[in-house]
Amino acid sequence: MDLNTLARDWAALPQLTNIHASGDGRWAFFCSTGDEVEEVWAVPTDGSSPPVQLTWSTDHLAIRDVSQDGMLLVLAQSHNASEHDHLMTLDRRVGNKLRLLTPKQDSHYVYGGRLTRDGGVIFVADYDFEAEAVIEGACVWWQSLATGERRLLARTKNFFDRAPSLSPNGERVLLNVNERAPGGTQVWVMNLDGSGLREVLNFGLHNNTRGDWVDDDRIAFVTDKGGKDRVGIVSLDTGAVEWLGGEPDILPFEVLPGGGGFALEAHRESRSNALLWDGAFRELPNASGRRSLLPRAALPDGWLCEAYDADGPHELVAVTTSGCLRLTRAAPSRMHAL
Repeated sequence: MDLNTLARDWAALPQLTNIHASGDGRWAFFCSTGDEVEEVWAVPTDGSSPPVQLTWSTDHLAIRDVSQDGMLLVLAQSHNASEHDHLMTLDRRVGNKLRLLTPKQDSHYVYGGRLTRDGGVIFVADYDFEAEAVIEGACVWWQSLATGERRLLARTKNFFDRAPSLSPNGERVLLNVNERAPGGTQVWVMNLDGSGLREVLNFGLHNNTRGDWVDDDRIAFVTDKGGKDRVGIVSLDTGAVEWLGGEPDILPFEVLPGGGGFALEAHRESRSNALLWDGAFRELPNASGRRSLLPRAALPDGWLCEAYDADGPHELVAVTTSGCLRLTRAAPSRMHAL
């Protein structure tokens, strides 16, 4: 087989993206290719029925958040994959009805779309809706799902492309911002009403620090402090940092909250692996039969994971105290089958 054919076959391998779980753990959601674009699918996490396609669209869709019961989703879409997204809700209670949240546009960027407990959604845009103008930095917006009212919560000098993250109790917002040198990121926290904005982690102008919640007080983070990638936890109450590990033993990449602690995606010997932390690190058990198993969303008693090899279709599995249950395998798109 020549290299061009090999590259084409590899690029056509079916994959799953945008994996999410409902807060109650009963539903898994993902994007996978329908006819030509990424569509939204749902599957129960107990494996009781096969996946159901929820959307039929002419442009790619991405999942930004899912409600506690899995009946309401926040989606993002842009025309012709331009990355100038608008936000929508998908309501499974009324026939998967789609409703526009932010205007369709081709001038600015929108990241996030997290549901808040007060009936809203929070997102970042390099757009000032009050002035109706694109801006240099970023605005953090809260928008009512019921009325469409928007409130400006915070504004930063530079734009950042990571979604705001809500604390487990829904009262505080974590921002991974870029307010200093290019490529360097810092962690900020504020209250949901926009008050109390402050910098929590900053390890230098050029250091890349990104994190997410462990609980209402603690944030797990990955940073390249001192030229080495490290993982740690910071307490908002005391400001104390607990270092958990790093190079050369592990090469931490990303943290994902859940499971009474967090999951850490790390690299070792050119391979990705997952470690679970609940006071100490342990390997995520892999009974999937695939070489790679990475957590993508937390379940009440485990993790929703992507299982895959480099040369085969990706699978969605639920790893819980009951074992490893395969929920679906990505199917080749009908476009590739032609």
